[in-house]
Amino acid sequence: LDMMGIRGLHSLCSSQANELADAVNITIMSRERVTKGERRPIIIIDGMFLIFHIFQKLDVTWHWLLGGEYKMFAAELEKFIKDMQTCEVDIVVVLDPARGSEGLQKKKSEHEKRFADRSENMDKIISCIQKNEDPESLDEEVLQQGWQLPCLARIQTVITLKKLNVHVRTSLIEADIDICKMCRSSATTTFVVANDSDFYLMPGIQYAPFSFLEIKDNMLFARVFTSKKFASFFKLKHDRLWEFAALCGNDITREILQKYDIQRILGIPFGNKRGKSFDEMVAKWLNQLGETTLFGHPGFIQLKQKDPEIEICFQECRGFYEIVEETQPEDEVDEYHKFIKENVQSCHIPSWSLAVYLHRIFYCKLLPRNPLNHPSEDQDATSINNVTLPLRKA
Repeated sequence: LDMMGIRGLHSLCSSQANELADAVNITIMSRERVTKGERRPIIIIDGMFLIFHIFQKLDVTWHWLLGGEYKMFAAELEKFIKDMQTCEVDIVVVLDPARGSEGLQKKKSEHEKRFADRSENMDKIISCIQKNEDPESLDEEVLQQGWQLPCLARIQTVITLKKLNVHVRTSLIEADIDICKMCRSSATTTFVVANDSDFYLMPGIQYAPFSFLEIKDNMLFARVFTSKKFASFFKLKHDRLWEFAALCGNDITREILQKYDIQRILGIPFGNKRGKSFDEMVAKWLNQLGETTLFGHPGFIQLKQKDPEIEICFQECRGFYEIVEETQPEDEVDEYHKFIKENVQSCHIPSWSLAVYLHRIFYCKLLPRNPLNHPSEDQDATSINNVTLPLRKA
């Protein structure tokens, strides 16, 4: 899986890790907290990135198009989680909703585009197989991007995590939005583990990318990034980091940036003789604006007059990083559940409809909470203060 989020930001932060991140021994921190009678740190893992991380450790190839090696996947996932658990931390895994119901519209469009690109490569491989030709003759890029997660990978993940007593949550809107809310509302120390560069700029988040995690001698070491440290290093105002993300290009703005060539029109150079990255040039350009906001820049004002969709897109980006999103009203969900139950009882619809409906909730996780009050789903999706983790020592 390609690094999701902001174009080029993971490479930039990785190269500047000594300045942008703190080296943390999370296990030692955990022991110190327990000694004081406090709760152990909670590692919140973005579920889809966990799945892809495990598959990448297995070095998957185009052969996975022919079916999933679920036993191999489950064994690798179990090893990874058990290694984490020996480091004296609690683990929460947050999954996105089912495909097609997730996230903001612009992000959904970007995800669909990436899936279409991957599907095109898969079609080339399948065509070779149908013609009895060797797929290995195709370009390396096609082979690397020509596989998709097996259809039951998500279910296998949940089953394996439950077996290991890991608390699993499913987001109603999008995992990273709920993860941010969980971190901000948590009464204990939390660390977010993913491969999504959006987390570098999310306020209130201590972010440890998978590539900066190390388990050694039953201790968990991490390089931990925060938005405050990023803003300080690049001399950006913390409440304007979203402008940086929008102009660099993320899952929300990437398409419209390309459509209108916005960076060039605003006069942002794509590089310089000193070898600065584009992201660094964006930071420098924003510094030169001083107190002028992006929305107040003359070039941007002209752009949004050309197409109001530009401002709408950037406002959506701003709302994403400030976690100001619209949620599905719970009364709509309650009414739908009530409708199903009443019509089953009055025999207007067959009795198996309720079972199918509940099955849909359990596996697809399209609704905010389980009517059966399943222990993994009965908490507020944006709070982990009351979550009980079975392996946590009192």
